[in-house]
Amino acid sequence: MSGKQLIVGDSHWGIADEDAFEVAKKVQDALANGTVADLDLLNDAGQPVKVFFNGKVVATAVIDNGGDPRPSEYS
Repeated sequence: MSGKQLIVGDSHWGIADEDAFEVAKKVQDALANGTVADLDLLNDAGQPVKVFFNGKVVATAVIDNGGDPRPSEYS
């Protein structure tokens, strides 16, 4: 999986670097407007998948940009 991730509950999806801005924008719009967004993400094997994100039923989504050090790590 890539360093960037979308985390929704217990689900983790990778985000390709070139798709990161668009994915973040679509998630933000879906949450703000209560709409469904189609997201181009990566599964655990790094393969591209299409995920449908329902902003009406999701309370919180996290975009992890994969920066270092991780919050639980020391640099």
